[in-house]
Amino acid sequence: SLCTCFWRRDIDYQPPSGGLDVGVCASEQGADDGSVLLRETGDDASYAEGWFRLPHTDKGPFMALELLEEDGKAGCRVGFWVRAGARFAYAIGRPGTFEAESALKIYKGSHSISSCVGQVLSEAVSSMSENPSEMLDIAGSYLCACGKINSEQTWIINHSTNPELVGCSIVGNLEKQNLCCSQITPTDENSKEVEQVLAGGLKRRWRIVELDRC
Repeated sequence: SLCTCFWRRDIDYQPPSGGLDVGVCASEQGADDGSVLLRETGDDASYAEGWFRLPHTDKGPFMALELLEEDGKAGCRVGFWVRAGARFAYAIGRPGTFEAESALKIYKGSHSISSCVGQVLSEAVSSMSENPSEMLDIAGSYLCACGKINSEQTWIINHSTNPELVGCSIVGNLEKQNLCCSQITPTDENSKEVEQVLAGGLKRRWRIVELDRC
């Protein structure tokens, strides 16, 4: 099938390009294991990409969470946590305003990345600081991690914008697991929300958008 798709970038590692994110997508016939190859070409023919739906991710379990609150402060950052089959992805964007940046005690200037239209991240960060440590703090105010859930139901991070997280479990039992980043609990018995407590004590509250056999 062939279609034209438009992507709305609620969070982004790079500064905005200044243009629309539009592509023409064509998918091939799916395989018996649920995998599908999707080819995407930029609407202006400036790029071509191949996307592959991984085997056995089409049948679930499925999970979709949306970040509501961080360290007791609502609306400071946009975040999503999703699962399909044995794969997961976790992403939290940069603060949207100076006030949000200050409330979360994230390095000054992080919120300004979104105003550096047309620049690449290295250019945007260099315009804010020349100190290597500060530059890393600004770039690192965006977090992304993805990985696989193994046969023991351990959520192992395989890739991350923070290399220190690779090999750790993104969620588990903080008291029993050495390489565990956080643990989650429902906020109450009938709640549509869960609370994530990170190893350092910071808390994130997530809204359950979808939860199927998780």
